[in-house]
Amino acid sequence: METADDLEVPRFHKLTFPTFDVKTDPLGWLNKCEQFFRGKHSRENTKVWLASFHLTDGTQQWYDMLERDAGGVHNIPWPTFRALC
Repeated sequence: METADDLEVPRFHKLTFPTFDVKTDPLGWLNKCEQFFRGKHSRENTKVWLASFHLTDGTQQWYDMLERDAGGVHNIPWPTFRALC
């Protein structure tokens, strides 16, 4: 049985969050996001904010409209954001 210690990323390993633009496959990007979240033990309430920070070009404009319509980043759960991508 694995413990929390078995799942930790070694200190010497740096995880880089992927950026997303309109030229990238959203499914591949979302899967990389999930890997990052698992590696960093990200909290549910920070996932959308972190992902939105790494959007570029037209995807950032799309997100700005989504956030405005939802009433803020904290009103968009990760599963909803993932489905909309």
